[in-house]
Amino acid sequence: MTAFKTILSQVLLEVPAVVLAVFLALAVNNCNEERKQEAAAAKTMEAILLEVKQNRSALENNLKDNRLRSQQLSAAKDTIKLKGTADGIDLELGYDQTFLSRAAWEMAQITGATQHFDPELVQQLSLLYDLQNMYLEQGNQFLQQIATVDFYQAADHPQAQLDATLGLIHLAEAIGQSTLEQYNTFLKAYQ
Repeated sequence: MTAFKTILSQVLLEVPAVVLAVFLALAVNNCNEERKQEAAAAKTMEAILLEVKQNRSALENNLKDNRLRSQQLSAAKDTIKLKGTADGIDLELGYDQTFLSRAAWEMAQITGATQHFDPELVQQLSLLYDLQNMYLEQGNQFLQQIATVDFYQAADHPQAQLDATLGLIHLAEAIGQSTLEQYNTFLKAYQ
């Protein structure tokens, strides 16, 4: 019986040590995992910064191209008013659309990296990418509209086509300017 008591007392002394060792191993593992996730979140943030810079550059060029197109269309509209007819005026109704990526932002959401971002940063990025999406949707709607037969059946009324085209370009430009401002605000804060 004494041998049993000795073994029992040894086991009772070893159990807390084993439990403590297991808890320490779990704590170290959790700490290592947290560091890995934070490192991954930092890399994701770098990818987002790069994506925003590239999108800003593409958007600036796109806005510039569409401003030029808008000026050309306004000049054509003025010429039609002066001449009273569109005869002899070459109308190039259209809109330049750019591609703005959201891959880094989507990857941040999918991987859970946003859990390691400051909530204010997540809110700012959400707004930024929502505005970007609105800009792209507006451009897509514009392109869909000018691709319809109805739009071209109105060719007898070039003034109406010009007004519609200019209105859509100006709306897209306003959304694009808001997006550009959001890009700049974000980059100023996190670059």
